[in-house]
Amino acid sequence: MLKVLRSLFVFLGSLVLLNLPCCAQQTLGAINGTVTDSSGAVVAKATVKVRNTGTNLEQTATTKDDGSFSVPDLPIGTYEVRVSRDAFKTEVFSHILVQADRTTTVNAALQPGEVTTQVTVSSTPLLDQTDTTNGYTLGSDLIESSPLGTGSFTQLAILSPGVNADLLSGSGTNAGLGNQNIFANGQRDSSNSFNVNGVNTNNLFNGKSSSSVSANRFVLNTGENFSAGGEVQTSTSVYSAIGQALATPPPESIEELPVNTSMYDASEGAYSGAHVSLQTKSGTNNFHGQAYEYHQTDAWNAAPFFRNSDPTIPANQKVPTLKRNTFGGTVGGPILKDKLFFFASYQGQRVRDLDGSVSRADVPLSLTGDRSADAIAAVANNENPNGPCGTTTNPCLTAANISPVALAILNAKVKSRAFLFPSPTILDPNVANAQGYDALLQGPSTQFTADQVNGNVDYTWSEKDRLSGKYYYQRDPTVSPFGVSNTLGFPQTLRAGSQVSSIENTRILAPNATWTQRFGFVRQVAFANTQQQFGNSDFGISLFGSNRLPGITINNNDANLGNSLGIGAASNFANAGLFQNEFEPSTNLLWILGRHSLAFGFQWDYTQLNIINLNNEVSTIGFDNFFDFAQGNLCTPANGCGNHRAIERRHESLSACTSNWYVRTGQYSREIQSDRKYRAAVGLGRTVGREERAANQLLSQELSIRCHDGYRQ
Repeated sequence: MLKVLRSLFVFLGSLVLLNLPCCAQQTLGAINGTVTDSSGAVVAKATVKVRNTGTNLEQTATTKDDGSFSVPDLPIGTYEVRVSRDAFKTEVFSHILVQADRTTTVNAALQPGEVTTQVTVSSTPLLDQTDTTNGYTLGSDLIESSPLGTGSFTQLAILSPGVNADLLSGSGTNAGLGNQNIFANGQRDSSNSFNVNGVNTNNLFNGKSSSSVSANRFVLNTGENFSAGGEVQTSTSVYSAIGQALATPPPESIEELPVNTSMYDASEGAYSGAHVSLQTKSGTNNFHGQAYEYHQTDAWNAAPFFRNSDPTIPANQKVPTLKRNTFGGTVGGPILKDKLFFFASYQGQRVRDLDGSVSRADVPLSLTGDRSADAIAAVANNENPNGPCGTTTNPCLTAANISPVALAILNAKVKSRAFLFPSPTILDPNVANAQGYDALLQGPSTQFTADQVNGNVDYTWSEKDRLSGKYYYQRDPTVSPFGVSNTLGFPQTLRAGSQVSSIENTRILAPNATWTQRFGFVRQVAFANTQQQFGNSDFGISLFGSNRLPGITINNNDANLGNSLGIGAASNFANAGLFQNEFEPSTNLLWILGRHSLAFGFQWDYTQLNIINLNNEVSTIGFDNFFDFAQGNLCTPANGCGNHRAIERRHESLSACTSNWYVRTGQYSREIQSDRKYRAAVGLGRTVGREERAANQLLSQELSIRCHDGYRQ
């Protein structure tokens, strides 16, 4: 036997060198165990039949000389295990749960008697006696019964030991799908692996999974917007809301959710954090379905602290409007009984709120609805950085000094007929200083929409050949009136979504050998686009021949507060995003030799990551203060805006260079996994009897080898 094993290891090593197949992410489970008689002696050549109670898929194994058996690569579900042998009663285990990437151990103790006599055991083994991976698997019953704020599976990951997550940022549009950053055993939130139906769904952009980071202790400069309610709005930020592109099937369509956190096998060795996998449901011989709707409203909400303390917000608006409707349905059943099955689901989410539809702006306190040239000149004189005007060295401005472009911008109105350049809503400078702004702008509702579709087909060609095809699609855009602009007229849309498809074939080559092939495809999209109600021609602006209005920043827009005002796409996050495609063919061969199981295979990942940055198509212009803005005096490298704030100096600029980034990566992994089980006798003194044999236990030893190779161009 030792010589045989040595030969096998040499053979497997040669397979690695030749880049032949290895282990991919497992979507199948297994059943193993040992058959003994009532005295504890092993029973060889017993027949073990396992049958999926939902689809009637049946596999047969025979116990070896040591009484052990193994039935690998079984679709997840509930099974009946029937153990029989001549001169013994047939023992039936009626409810055996098989989970993905897990082995269920069923030990049978046959009693003497007629084989036609049946002994039924209804209990389910709960102890995993085979796998060494630390983690937790959630079944569909627990998934559907767990209260979730937005229905994201990432909120369930914290049920696994050693896993924690960011707090959920409410249930409004800012939360989106509600995906959270996950931290496992102190690892970073970018060290996790996400897997849907055996296909890796990680993004190469930043590796994170959060739909919002407003609940974080701090937020980096990633295109966020600070609302009047005190909440950090990141619903249209590609970096902070990258989780909107993570495939997120609704809980009603998920069959199980394994979360592994340590002691991974060879197929999960590429990441040091949590390995979160999920499998969507499949059809059975019985038709089943459901329809549901969840509704959340602001009727029972309390007023947020900062909105409640803001005297400029009317009492009837202290609690911002929030409406969240989640509705959908599932259906599954047979197309051909015992052969062909289907499952389909749809979920829609419609969310709107006003929490992110408020902007705090800083404008001159003396600015009113009178936008004539004379009135603007008077406001500019009040904002003169050189002090009161009227001297030879500091003359007062007149209507003739006002720039026609600035005058056109100040008189422009958005679709709601409000001024593009707002008037102050707080006229008391003391109150304005206490609040940190003097103009509160209320825009239209922020809206989040999600459509999630899932479809699965499973076909049993024969007892030795199975085929499964699964497809998931989601589209979940968010529209915010204040994505990157402090003023109305420039709503921002985060176009987000994903697709995941997989085709898997499992073939039984021999009673002790199975071969699985899979092809997966993933597409993820997260692109932020800022719309413009106005063009350069509306204001008489001429910039590089473009009609796209530049982003305008006015520093020290009000002498009382000294804050800036941003109009339009004055941000590096206004028009940019990512498009990622990934192709994942893989194959896996499992070979069982007695108590020794070997798995080896190959996986190839080819990824297209396209970072599209259109910010270079929109120029930016800056002014040091309202006084310069009214006259049309731009900041330039020469004048440095006339102050010491070099870090804030802005001038007319437009990049003519291509700023897109196209990455093509190919990575292949070669893996070997070897599992060996030993039987250790446990006893006291020299006593040998039934109690000692019954106390025998199986010990498991696992050897995993994973190799990564790849290229990047």
